[in-house]
Amino acid sequence: MKKPLLILLSVVLLSISTSRAAINTEFENFAQQQDSLMTNAYNKRDVKEAEKILKRICDKYDDLTSLDKARFQYFYYSAIYNVCCIYSLLNNKEKATDYMAKTIKAGFLDCEHIKVDTDLANVRNDKQFMAVIKPLMELDNSSSKMQDAYESSSLDSAVIKAQQAVLVTIKYKNELPVTAEAAYLVQ
Repeated sequence: MKKPLLILLSVVLLSISTSRAAINTEFENFAQQQDSLMTNAYNKRDVKEAEKILKRICDKYDDLTSLDKARFQYFYYSAIYNVCCIYSLLNNKEKATDYMAKTIKAGFLDCEHIKVDTDLANVRNDKQFMAVIKPLMELDNSSSKMQDAYESSSLDSAVIKAQQAVLVTIKYKNELPVTAEAAYLVQ
């Protein structure tokens, strides 16, 4: 009796994992197609088309499981980031700032890229934009210090810097994604 039950359970688990893989493949194909369309909209500076594409992406992304959301998070925040860049290139600082806030909230943590991305030259020194990226810059600063302390084999100092990174995340809990301090602590 145990053997048929075990076989049945194995078949059910296999079918669940197979159907889940199909969903991932479906979204991955969708993501690649939308990314290509977003690139075209970006090249044309067509913000209306980019926002339509972003809406489609958000709608599909919202329907994903938590695991799939984690797998496709990069694609999700990259699409938002691209809309931010288009608005910046069009010199619409307010919209660019709004979309940067959404990008960070979606999980984008690469402040080094923000510092050098020429698409953001129009907004990088804007007060509102700087206020939006400030939590990310502070977190990056704490994380850099933590990494320096860790590399110099100063464990006590690394622990203190890790605590500071957590405190920065708590301070800016509404501006940073939930995973922000975890992402930096495991680097």
